[in-house]
Amino acid sequence: MKTLLLHTLKKKAGQVNWPLLVFLILVLNVKLVVKAAAVIIICIYNWKKTSLKEFFKQRYLLFYFGMICIGLINLLFQIKNITTPYFFTVIIGSGYWMMSAVIAYQLYKIVWQDNRKRLHNTIALFFMIHTAVVFINLFRIMAETGSVNPYTYMGMDVKYYMSTGDFITGISLDAPVTTAVISAFGVLYFLYKQRFMLSVVCMAALIISASNFTNLLLVSIFVFVFAFYSNRMQKSFILIHLLMLVVFMAKVSARNYEHVGRLFYQVINKPYDLPRVKLPTLDELKKMPDSVLNDEERKKKFARIYIDSMNTIRLGIDYKEPANVLIQKAVPAMVNEFKESPVVVEHINRYAGFIT
Repeated sequence: MKTLLLHTLKKKAGQVNWPLLVFLILVLNVKLVVKAAAVIIICIYNWKKTSLKEFFKQRYLLFYFGMICIGLINLLFQIKNITTPYFFTVIIGSGYWMMSAVIAYQLYKIVWQDNRKRLHNTIALFFMIHTAVVFINLFRIMAETGSVNPYTYMGMDVKYYMSTGDFITGISLDAPVTTAVISAFGVLYFLYKQRFMLSVVCMAALIISASNFTNLLLVSIFVFVFAFYSNRMQKSFILIHLLMLVVFMAKVSARNYEHVGRLFYQVINKPYDLPRVKLPTLDELKKMPDSVLNDEERKKKFARIYIDSMNTIRLGIDYKEPANVLIQKAVPAMVNEFKESPVVVEHINRYAGFIT
């Protein structure tokens, strides 16, 4: 039994191009040092299969060489006004483009020398590892916050909440947009390889990254392929993917819906927020007929009129006429004093609290 298991694992492992998988993981890492190390390692690994003459003959590399030439020509045009920071910027930029050309060439050599089945198994394993890392990061956040839905968790000084996606990284350990883009490639790859469950898993990893830009981009692609380049089964799963996105934005992270709405209104150059409605003041409510007021406004109007009436009574009582010595001697002073009853005082306080 043990021998059979080992034989099966060895057979499965032989169906994956491990140098390509390791190279993809390292070259997509956010650290420049890791990328450079990956390029050096793959160049040493394929040293015998690499030809410098063949490298410069590859037509698909003309784009990278062209970008380097544009930078150098621009440098020559500004040679009289060149500064040291600008010079090093051109050199570093040219180095980035040359490294990208080397990466493209090495990927070409690996793909050209391997069979299609191993390549597809390697790509599928890469996306599965990426998805696993995404979900591990989500579970870590859930354990840290103690909440099943960290997208609505406002504790820890609102560390997560709408920014939860910013803390979810994939296999590249890069920004959430990069994580979401890799997941989007996985969605489309598995969708067209007819491996629909893995496509759904990649879609879930894309959704929890909460990258609105990537979501909008993928939705646009879905609309195009749904109309022109998909069969019946693929159309069904495209609808399932869109439903997953709608449910996430409506129930799990509802505030993302507002961001998407604001982005859409910015694109069409329209204000997202409606103009503030001017509410009538209490003095204006007194002058308006009840027929144009709602129940709440009628209550405020009644309360305001009641308080104004009591204030009018008070002002009338506080008016002092010239003192009449004969009346003061004949009638006790307490007769001229007026105080509201406790019931009236309670009504005044209640109405005042209502309209303020």
